[in-house]
Amino acid sequence: MSNLKQLDQYKNEISTFLEKFDDINVFIQNATKPFDEKSPLFDCVFDDNDTDKMTIEEISQRNLKYDETINNKIISLESYFDKVQEAIVKRKYVFSFIEEQTTRLNEVLLKFQETSKSVEKDFQMLSEENDTAIYEIVKAKKKSKELKIQLLELQKAKHEEEFKAFANSWEEKLENNAVVQNEKMIKNKKEDETNNRITAYSNGVNLNKKVELFKEIEKHSKTTFNRVFNLYNTYNGNCTIINNKNGLKPSLFLFSNANNQYFGAFVTNGYKQCAKSFLFKIKDENVFSMTLKMD
Repeated sequence: MSNLKQLDQYKNEISTFLEKFDDINVFIQNATKPFDEKSPLFDCVFDDNDTDKMTIEEISQRNLKYDETINNKIISLESYFDKVQEAIVKRKYVFSFIEEQTTRLNEVLLKFQETSKSVEKDFQMLSEENDTAIYEIVKAKKKSKELKIQLLELQKAKHEEEFKAFANSWEEKLENNAVVQNEKMIKNKKEDETNNRITAYSNGVNLNKKVELFKEIEKHSKTTFNRVFNLYNTYNGNCTIINNKNGLKPSLFLFSNANNQYFGAFVTNGYKQCAKSFLFKIKDENVFSMTLKMD
């Protein structure tokens, strides 16, 4: 390696160290902050009680209290000494780090000085090669500028990629939010449609409860009209049929047992063969009948 190249290498090392100097300085300041922990101060735990007037049990209790107090003080001192030891170790590491960096910098500076002298000597000895040496210096400066330009381009590309990732992340969030809002709107629309399909003629039951009953009914399997008729005969008395003039208005029938706990229900359009029934369980409700608007 030529002296000029070595000189550039040492110069770059020194420049790199100087660029990192601020970070190193901050590290040293943080690691060598003043140790603010104060040593715990303790008063004497013993008093001048006259033991002649104390019972054995009182003396024993007093001694236990002394032991507990002393143990707590020992624990506090141990914690304090642990923190002191930690601060000492941290400072030793910082001092070692500073010494290592100083040694390295001194070595580089020494080599830089030696190489500089060698380069000066070479320049003094140059004659015909003087122009070539100047050309190498100019070329090195040009190369340095090219490297700086490449570094700036890399930084620019990095920021562009970060911006694209950030923009894509927000676009994805907006798309996901739009999907969630659309699903919520569809859900609310379906619930509104269900509410609009139900008209109630029952006692003491609000619309929300009727919607729950209707949804619960829709979950159960369909049975025959005979099954419905048997349920009607079993729980007759609380069942009220609501029909229009032609007797073909679809209706939802609910009837309870004696304890008002088990409910049966069926939907009919007036023809036995088209009757559909359901059986489900509801607690603590008195629902007798509802009219269902059919599509």
